[in-house]
Amino acid sequence: MERGMLRFTSAVAFAVAFGVAGVGLNAQTAGTIDGVSQLTAAMLGQVDGEPASIGETTYAKDDPSDYGPIEQVLKNVQARGYINVGYAYNFNNNQSSFPGGSPAETVGRVFDTYHNEFVLHQVGLYLTSEASNETPVGFSFGALLGKDAAVTANPTFVSGGDIDILEANIQVYTPDSIGVLGGTVFTLGKFLTSAGNEVIDSAYNDNVSRSIMSGALVPFTHVGLKADTTIIEREDGEAMLSLMLGIANGWGNQNTGSAVTAPRGNGGFPTWLTSATFSPGGALDPSLTVNWFVGETSSVGRYRNLLDLVASLQLFEGLSTSANFDYVTDEAGFVGGATGPFASAWSFSWIVRFDISDAMYIAGRWEHFEDTDGAFTGTAHSHIDPLTATVGWWAFPNLLLRAELRVDPSNRKFYGNGTDYTQTTLGFDASLVF
Repeated sequence: MERGMLRFTSAVAFAVAFGVAGVGLNAQTAGTIDGVSQLTAAMLGQVDGEPASIGETTYAKDDPSDYGPIEQVLKNVQARGYINVGYAYNFNNNQSSFPGGSPAETVGRVFDTYHNEFVLHQVGLYLTSEASNETPVGFSFGALLGKDAAVTANPTFVSGGDIDILEANIQVYTPDSIGVLGGTVFTLGKFLTSAGNEVIDSAYNDNVSRSIMSGALVPFTHVGLKADTTIIEREDGEAMLSLMLGIANGWGNQNTGSAVTAPRGNGGFPTWLTSATFSPGGALDPSLTVNWFVGETSSVGRYRNLLDLVASLQLFEGLSTSANFDYVTDEAGFVGGATGPFASAWSFSWIVRFDISDAMYIAGRWEHFEDTDGAFTGTAHSHIDPLTATVGWWAFPNLLLRAELRVDPSNRKFYGNGTDYTQTTLGFDASLVF
């Protein structure tokens, strides 16, 4: 009965929302639809400048009617990229002890699983041409190279090894003049998720490492169709209330390259995606995003649900804070150590950042990860409470250097090959943004 009601509720929500015209901001990509512009350092107030515009150097036509179909797309293309290299040292006996987990020198992490070695984590390359009323057809393409690509790669997608296609999609903007659906952007292909408070691109997070929840509970990407629209617009032209509605393949987005067993289903079973963002503006610039994903797993007739909440606040100039809450249930018991037919897990993270100057900041993150049924750690009623402190310095306008100390205490002996309750790491990284 509960599963039937869940399917009925999902179908009704999809039909109603699509009729009204869906889709808003990505929580991971605030302020954009395609997930690219948000990730420029300029928009984060870290460096001056904007992404390179191919149109500025290639085309010099003044009348839009002078452009052909291909030129209409290419004239608005923006390109950006970055290189991220890191080093980490683990003070514990570096061996995985998560039951069933993949071997890792640093356990329970998303990307920073290596000990006492330099790692080329990421080389990111992006091209985007945002669809608009003036240019109704656009696209977004993003490729990730480096060791982190093995974690983000979907085994069912054309990816593997040290390369992954993070996004490759076609966007169509419905004209403003057509009424209710006017201004809606439809995206078809592979796109970044709207869930979570941290992004894949390392330089655009406050911390070097990621929270456990960002890799264990939240998907990275989706392959499917979504629609984004602004319901209420602020006086400054930005969205006050935006909605997103979509349908995508399974939960296929994650590898189990880290010691945490990530929820995933690589079949073609549909997942319904819904998201709403409220951002009224003002001095405190508050923002709240609610995501709800539900879909059938590889076990026919069993469903996985993700409720994701992301809130942010600008307390005063230079001091900002954000929080993320995730709750996941799975009627099939995930793919980890849960012994029953049902599993659940939840996590909460809180980040505070203070800008010491235009070039330097400090950031702290606290997380509580509760593995109620042992789906991720293999042990029921286990919890981990990571504490992270990071210092970031823009040594040059496009070069970010960071140092980080992180401690991961737990109520179980997950570390040091089952001998330690706590794991301590020291990490450094450098990111060149271009």
